[in-house]
Amino acid sequence: MSMKNLQQFTSDASHELRTPLAVMRGTVDVALLRERDPDYYIGKLQELIYNIEDMQNLVGALLELARLDDFKGLGLDTREPVDLLLIAEDAIANMETITQRRGQTVEKVLHPAPTQGRDAMVLRLAYNLLENASKHSPPGSKIGVSTYIDHERNHAVIEIRDDGPGLDPEEISKCFDRFWRADFSRTTPGFGLGLPLVKRIAQIHNALIEVESGKGEGSLFRVRFPLDSEALKGYDFE
Repeated sequence: MSMKNLQQFTSDASHELRTPLAVMRGTVDVALLRERDPDYYIGKLQELIYNIEDMQNLVGALLELARLDDFKGLGLDTREPVDLLLIAEDAIANMETITQRRGQTVEKVLHPAPTQGRDAMVLRLAYNLLENASKHSPPGSKIGVSTYIDHERNHAVIEIRDDGPGLDPEEISKCFDRFWRADFSRTTPGFGLGLPLVKRIAQIHNALIEVESGKGEGSLFRVRFPLDSEALKGYDFE
């Protein structure tokens, strides 16, 4: 990790961890004010475990961002074939427990969409977009996932549409900033790091991100990867 990114990580971590640490310290201080029954202490310990897990997830996301910030790019020797259709299938499967619990239906229209890159990174991008869509869509709603080839622009494309409250132009311009969260999302779990990770992974893959949204209209996130034209020669579209 470079010195610049280490300093950024330290600054981000200290800023975001200050509040949960203060809450945890307050919980312990109150518990120690006087002797209490065992059930009370068990409840407070469970609260502390929840806060610790929350901080672990935050630090993990910050470290991942710091590592990606240090990533110089994908050389020819580090690229591998990636099909967005398979990526989308894996992301949907990984999110299935969460979407089922929320009663959400994932409607998928998936076609081959080959590109080149790092499979694990692109899967993280797709998962974060799908998780974001699920988080901001009401229970029982539908989430759309599609992959396809844009031959005119030579792009392999993945799209994820949610049924959430939507974003206005100012919110669209800020949604990829670290720790930024729309007003409607402040009561939902998260740190405002999922979309920044999407943005950084897209940058590493020379991919373009497009957002179509409006208040009360839901949101569509579209990521355009460079099309792997050579890979198309091995596809059977019959």
